[in-house]
Amino acid sequence: MSERVKIVAAYASMVLIWGTTWLAIKWALAYMPPLQGVGFRYLIAGLFVLILARMTHAPWPRGGPAWKVVGITAFALFGLNYALTYFSEEHITSGLAAVLFGTAPFWIMLFAYFMAGESLTARKVAGSLLALAGVAAISLSGAERGTLVGIAEILAAALLAAFGNVYVKRHQEHAEPLVVIPPAMLISGVFFTALGLSIEPHDARAFALPSLGALLYLGLFGSGIAFLLNYVLLRRLPASIVGLNGLMIPVVAVVIGVAAAGEHFTTQDLLGAALVLAGVALAMTGGHRLPAPSRYVPDVR
Repeated sequence: MSERVKIVAAYASMVLIWGTTWLAIKWALAYMPPLQGVGFRYLIAGLFVLILARMTHAPWPRGGPAWKVVGITAFALFGLNYALTYFSEEHITSGLAAVLFGTAPFWIMLFAYFMAGESLTARKVAGSLLALAGVAAISLSGAERGTLVGIAEILAAALLAAFGNVYVKRHQEHAEPLVVIPPAMLISGVFFTALGLSIEPHDARAFALPSLGALLYLGLFGSGIAFLLNYVLLRRLPASIVGLNGLMIPVVAVVIGVAAAGEHFTTQDLLGAALVLAGVALAMTGGHRLPAPSRYVPDVR
């Protein structure tokens, strides 16, 4: 199998997995509070990836720079990002959450410009404004009134995820997937499990079969496998290209939400979603390139 085919297959698998996790999160929240849900999800994912790391004899992170990447990854990609995502889905539908999280490619584009020296174009700027108009349309929708907190939470999660992805790309010499991911996931898992158990209510149904099924799927596939694919792709493609998955994931999530959970969008929601996706799509097309900021120095970390 050629390298190109492997990359396409990895990309498609990542999109399909993450497109299904939004509804799985919604189902998990029916049995387990958000912080416990994040914690147990990442304990499962961390142990799974740790087993893979031990089987392949991957080393433990060594040195301050490597552990800094582990810490920021645990916070931005596997921690607060997911806590905000889970909280948001208590207020908005899984499909809407996925569409708003679809602004992440725009934020990745900006972070990649300032942090990694990737190109920025006039179309990217115009597309970002169009996407933000779409977010505003969804936020003002009558059907979504009273969910501004959930909208703010999912947008903050998108910002954190974008920063985390670009940071990993920027420091990829310290971000070998099976070296960084296991400790980062376990740190997040232990922290949020302990925090959730200490401040959230306990539900006897938390470990019922449906809850366990959702947790195992989110841990093994939604985090363990999907993030391994994400890290591998970040080592082979520009961060802004990897971030394009955000254009396709909402489509998968909305279709699954409508088909499997009876979710529905109003006309205004659909218009806003179309503006979001059109804006991000425009931002990712060609155009006149702007130079990287002068303070960016490629070889200084």
